[in-house]
Amino acid sequence: MLTAVVIQRYLAYGCASLIGLSLAFWTFPIDIMLAKHSQDLAVSGDVAQHIIGQRYFINDSWHWPLLKTTLLNSPSGLNIAFTDSIPLLALPAKLLSAYLPRNFHAIYLWLGIAYVMQPLAAVYALRSAGERRLLPAIVIAVIAISMPAFLHRVGHAALSGHFLILLAIGVYFQIRSGRTRAVFGYASGLLITSLLVHPYLMTMVAVVLMAAPISLRVNEEPAWRHVASGLLAALAATGLAAIILGYGETVPLPGFGIFSMNLLSPFYPSNSALLPDLGRYPNATGGQYEGFNFLGIGVLLLMICGGLIHAARRQVPTFLRVHAGLVGVCLGLTLLAISNRAYVGQFELYDFRYVPSFIEQFRASGRFFWPVGYVIVVSVVLMTARLRYYALGATALVAAAGLQFADARLFREADRNIMHARHAWTINTDQIRPLLASHEQLNIFPILDCTSDDAVPEVMQLLMLASEYGIPINTMHISRMTGAPSCNYRNTLPLRDGELRILLRPNLAAALDDGRDCRMLNQIMAVCSRNSRLLAGFPQVPQVTMPVARKIDTRAGGRQDLMTVGWSTPETARTWTEGKFAILQGNLEEHLQHGSELLVWCRSLAVSRGGQQQVTVFANDQQIGVWSVPEDHEVVQHAILPTDLSIGQKLTIRFEIKQPVRPIDRKIGSDERQLGIQVTAFELRPSPTMALVRSER
Repeated sequence: MLTAVVIQRYLAYGCASLIGLSLAFWTFPIDIMLAKHSQDLAVSGDVAQHIIGQRYFINDSWHWPLLKTTLLNSPSGLNIAFTDSIPLLALPAKLLSAYLPRNFHAIYLWLGIAYVMQPLAAVYALRSAGERRLLPAIVIAVIAISMPAFLHRVGHAALSGHFLILLAIGVYFQIRSGRTRAVFGYASGLLITSLLVHPYLMTMVAVVLMAAPISLRVNEEPAWRHVASGLLAALAATGLAAIILGYGETVPLPGFGIFSMNLLSPFYPSNSALLPDLGRYPNATGGQYEGFNFLGIGVLLLMICGGLIHAARRQVPTFLRVHAGLVGVCLGLTLLAISNRAYVGQFELYDFRYVPSFIEQFRASGRFFWPVGYVIVVSVVLMTARLRYYALGATALVAAAGLQFADARLFREADRNIMHARHAWTINTDQIRPLLASHEQLNIFPILDCTSDDAVPEVMQLLMLASEYGIPINTMHISRMTGAPSCNYRNTLPLRDGELRILLRPNLAAALDDGRDCRMLNQIMAVCSRNSRLLAGFPQVPQVTMPVARKIDTRAGGRQDLMTVGWSTPETARTWTEGKFAILQGNLEEHLQHGSELLVWCRSLAVSRGGQQQVTVFANDQQIGVWSVPEDHEVVQHAILPTDLSIGQKLTIRFEIKQPVRPIDRKIGSDERQLGIQVTAFELRPSPTMALVRSER
């Protein structure tokens, strides 16, 4: 016989399920969630990264570690955890791949699951905190699925798993209320599940769970030892799972202190449907969109009403003591979200220069306020539901849920529009698909991590097409790196039969048999293949002209089309040579007589501090100079061109570096590139005779 308590539980979770399912099916078309006709979807950015990684993993054979595929970053391979491809669904999909449609992926399916689980997990957290009535359950379900920080994450599927944080909060309250027997089981299950979704979520879940033994210890409850040992064992099991799955050994990427949370973010109604005139969220660093954490009008209302009432009744100190661990970790997570550079709007509160390297792993630290936001939601709903006058509390709860839902309207509509839009491909699929189907290997140069951001969207679409055929690729855009990328493209190996080579700098084709096997794919890409028949309809790669009597900037934004081989990614202040040699190449804009000069503005990285780097310089394979380039300051090096060079003639300037140096070996950061000289500019200066003629003209 069903008791009233059981009926309340069924109704609470039933209503939450209905809310989640309704919004999921309203937001995501069924054919999108089931990956039907997925080859017709032109996607790029994070979503493309997730889909590509999951497709290649599902279609590849098994490797060790378990999440590795050798079809991306071929032949060495990569771990799809680093493409945020949601291994929690990728692993079972791989096991069932024989029964799944071709080109299946579960990225949009995961979004649907997240939308259904969000209100369910919120109800679980509230019931675990002791509030089991139906109305508060419906209210928190509506509020949870209307959280702006949750709806804001539809473009990054793995990070939409906010329900895992709510489950962790529920487990905390379960432990705090005395249910400590099976700590290891549900803690390890939740931690490993979160790890298989995203490491950030796993870290948040771990921190929330560790608040339980702290609260128990502060309140001198003997169960804290049992809970702490169970959680430590669960963390150890999660660490073992991480090793088996191939997590770890990543290097911190720059961005900590930039992708942070502004202190106004939780309270500033950005993109609010009820307060539309207040504009965008505060962004003092240019990256604080990662710290977008507006709590919503409804939550702010409950914070003000519930907080004031309970403060007046002097219950706040009791709450802080009973849940000291949870309060403490929330303060710590808030400080992490703010990062070492704290801003209130555009005003800087402080800037701590030193950041430990393990903290820099969490470069998008603004996300770490998510658990704090959900703890606030559970707390204010709980406090309001327990007001002495229930009718007053119920009225406030209903009003808050209505305001929260109405305020999030613009987010819901934006998510729906994104999911129902059918964007056109920006690359010519009719040309590219036959090329991919006719080759066995796709090599893209420079690799993605060495490519300008402008080219990445089109390259990701190219990789999306390649994932339809399962053709191995030498590169992939990844979220976490295990080492510095090598951006030195030595374009000296001849094309192999079955290889399709895409050049993101078409000028690189000149170094490959004078570009005879290369054609222009579009304005930013050249395509090379030994199968000339397939390239018959593509335009020729245009020649690159090398100016005369004009200083040519080689830094970011300068003339990268003249740098073919042996150059690292251009930087704002310089461009480094990488490896033993580097080449400048182009067809002369004007005639050059014997005696004309090559000038190069450069400095070096020497073997020892303050030393010099020896560089031998060649023009069209003829040695024209041996330079000793200092490290301490920039110099202008000169070399005389030994022969006449006619207009339109190809000029190849080659720098051979005697002893390239890795900055890490000099204890200059963690850079593992083999660097020689940094070049800011060069010039071909005509001989004095030619200069006189030019001046007379």
